[in-house]
Amino acid sequence: MQRLKSDSRPGIDLRRGFTSVELAAVGTIIAVLMVFVLPAIADRREAGRLTVCQNNLFNLSHAAQRHADRHGFVPGWRNDGPAAGGFSSWPIALLPFLERNDVYNMISRGDPAPAIFVSTFNCPASPQTAPTLAYAGNCGSGSNLRRADGVMLDTTIKNGKAAGRLALKDIADHDGTASTLLFSEKSGRGTAADALVQAKWSDAIPLEAGEKIPGFSAGASMYAVFGITGTPPARQRIINSVTADAPGFFSQPSSNHPDVAAVAFCDGRVGFLHDTLDGRVYAQLLSWDDKACRASARLYSTYVTWTAGYETLKKSDYIQEVRAIQEVSASDDNLRQIALVMQQYVYNHNRFPSAAICDRDGKPLLSWRVAILPFIDQGELYNQFHLDEPWDSEHNKQFLEKMPKIFLSTGQDGAKPGMTRYVVPTGKGTAFPSPDKATKVVDFTDGMSNTINLVAAEPGKAVPWTKPDDLAIDLEKPHAGLKDSGPGGFWAAFSDGRLQLIPADIAADVLAALFTPAGGEPDHAVE
Repeated sequence: MQRLKSDSRPGIDLRRGFTSVELAAVGTIIAVLMVFVLPAIADRREAGRLTVCQNNLFNLSHAAQRHADRHGFVPGWRNDGPAAGGFSSWPIALLPFLERNDVYNMISRGDPAPAIFVSTFNCPASPQTAPTLAYAGNCGSGSNLRRADGVMLDTTIKNGKAAGRLALKDIADHDGTASTLLFSEKSGRGTAADALVQAKWSDAIPLEAGEKIPGFSAGASMYAVFGITGTPPARQRIINSVTADAPGFFSQPSSNHPDVAAVAFCDGRVGFLHDTLDGRVYAQLLSWDDKACRASARLYSTYVTWTAGYETLKKSDYIQEVRAIQEVSASDDNLRQIALVMQQYVYNHNRFPSAAICDRDGKPLLSWRVAILPFIDQGELYNQFHLDEPWDSEHNKQFLEKMPKIFLSTGQDGAKPGMTRYVVPTGKGTAFPSPDKATKVVDFTDGMSNTINLVAAEPGKAVPWTKPDDLAIDLEKPHAGLKDSGPGGFWAAFSDGRLQLIPADIAADVLAALFTPAGGEPDHAVE
């Protein structure tokens, strides 16, 4: 081997190292770069953790809604258990609606409580060394007799004044599902002296049925509930409280996200509460019937104490005014709502809607968006369409300007009226292979949780909402029409109702696999 020689030019020696001055300069440059780079990396990681947490809450609220559709009431903090004579918490009651019938059936058979990690029950920002539960249900002051100040009650009590089965319609007819909390994070670390120990999702519920949850204390942190108790001191920090001796320390929302705790409302909307939220507003968000609470001040003494000073304000007024209550802007709430509607459609018909309403010869006339109108409280608009005419017929084209707001996507405020970016993936091998093909649940052999069936396309791919036009997917080039959908990637709804941000740099073969319901590809996890 020929040895490299030093440069023959005077003063240059290739073998010499860096001087101490040069090393110091390089070190300074690296240090300066790290000052800017490390916070950006940390911010991105936290944003990712918060997104996953919000998706979990969306899935939980969606499961609770499906539970209410099937059984007629919201699951409670205590429910009739799957095993004979047993009681179960809301996580167990929701397992069948989270596609975990396998675990639910194990419990039904009387097998020992499984030490299974259920990802939907855990927030990635919270350390997990056991199959714990990062979320809690709204039980108000914790009593069936005071049922109006919370949502999750003891549903094993079916009759009398303490009956605990609450329907979503009850909530909608009073303060409204959009302004009543259903779930919150409850996974903060607490203090060094009093740690908030997360519950295991399969923890047993006491066998003695009663009208009141057994208190909020260190021991009661096992109960997956949040609410109000005691008398809050003035200006007490409610969200992410660090005051261990304050009333309700173990009953309030907490998280490991900076400054906020993620929550879900009874209508399925996901947001977060800032740690500066006033305790009076917090208590009002727990109640689904503020009028009933104030009409029985002695019975609802805890609620009246917590909300003192807000007697003359309507709940809806200060929900809009308090900036600490922030809706999720990164993920599109309308896309979540459409995904939920799709699930309701499947529940009723055992299949998804076809991509288009077609005539007898299979010619597409109107979009699937028209077909789901009855499921978004737009039955009257649906009945005005001539379903045997194309979308741009003299009669049907008048409805372009009447597009429901649910089809209006984020960043579309200045778009042409009647246009939407919410489209289904169409083409051979997708969940919508042809305009008149309705994919059934049994067709998803790859799993509904592994198959995308709704996306927010690029602004340039927006279509008239009534037109049977969507996003044709080329499985060889699956990114087409999605690359410029939004910062960091595009939002997609999976066939099980789950919403996820798909990274812009996702590999083409992985993305193609996510578009196929029966492609036989290996499972692909999207980070």
